[in-house]
Amino acid sequence: MASYHTVVIGQGHTNAEIARRLFVGEGTVKTHINHVFAKLNLRDRAAAIIFAYDHNLIDRDRTTG
Repeated sequence: MASYHTVVIGQGHTNAEIARRLFVGEGTVKTHINHVFAKLNLRDRAAAIIFAYDHNLIDRDRTTG
């Protein structure tokens, strides 16, 4: 699940968009994202995007969708 969250963050989705996509509350998304940040030692969304690119989790040519 950590990879999926990193991918949707890397694609530029907001917490609200992720919540709608997964049929969960926005607070749940925030909690999971904070856990992902902690596990991967990331500071913020910008660091998560860099992580996603560096680990080939998202395609550089297709960053939204």
